[in-house]
Amino acid sequence: MEFSNEHFLKLKEKKKIAMRNAQYLYALSSEYMNIKKQYTDSFYRRAERILNCLSYWEWDRYKINKVLNLRKVSRCKDVFCPNCRSVNVYKAIINFTPAFNEMMAYRYNPYLMTLTVPNIKREDLSSEIDKMNKAFIKFWRWLYKPFSKNGSYYGGYKERLFDSKGAIKVLEVTLQRSDWNYFNIHFHVIVFLENEFPGDFFKKIDGGYQYRTKSFIYYSDADIFIQKLWKMAYDKKDISFFSEASDDWQDNYVCDIRELSMPKGIYEVFKYCFKDLDIRNQEIFRDLCDFPPTMYHF
Repeated sequence: MEFSNEHFLKLKEKKKIAMRNAQYLYALSSEYMNIKKQYTDSFYRRAERILNCLSYWEWDRYKINKVLNLRKVSRCKDVFCPNCRSVNVYKAIINFTPAFNEMMAYRYNPYLMTLTVPNIKREDLSSEIDKMNKAFIKFWRWLYKPFSKNGSYYGGYKERLFDSKGAIKVLEVTLQRSDWNYFNIHFHVIVFLENEFPGDFFKKIDGGYQYRTKSFIYYSDADIFIQKLWKMAYDKKDISFFSEASDDWQDNYVCDIRELSMPKGIYEVFKYCFKDLDIRNQEIFRDLCDFPPTMYHF
């Protein structure tokens, strides 16, 4: 990899964000001084590591060719360090590539799926993430498992539109722009399908006007199917009540499934679990510290 001046300028700009986040960690360290000593020490050490990130560079110098070859660089590896987070994203993509290629070799088709829930108060972040993860277990069982095994019910939904063969999901948390007291949380999922019908993914159902994108949106039959399943799983309902679930997108949570575009789609899933722009103050930073935003689920 060649390192240009532009690359180092980007590192410098991200370092400024990292230093801000380190100050937030120092503040949390002081805040927990009289509550939990282990938290105080942990936050303090993290802040120190972030401040010292990229402070040591080791190069091999080749005078004749006028080339510097990077051998080692110090990294804090903290999720609140934008520079380290960028490296972690690319490492996650590299680690995912063999599994992706194996699925493609089996001729399973990759799709990008987004699952959302209504915006929640910031202080409810941890409990809401736990609820979503539990809902996804049920949701995935309906899409993945056979309907029956050895003559007995085995957990899958018999009338599903397609068979799912594997997936990876990533959590994303964003700040509600109109009210900083709320988070929007959702899953991005790369899912590999089999026996799907292309016509089910044609977006023909009017979904109304979206003010955020300033455009009309449309849903497919596959979108509505996913919306119904996800809403039922989130509401802890049994799959036997599927026929009673509403076909109206307005009664369900916004979900989308479409063919995965390469390579943009993969990066879209892995790129971040939160935005540095959303960390507007100490309180928001504290709420984001309450959950582990680095976990990818295979």
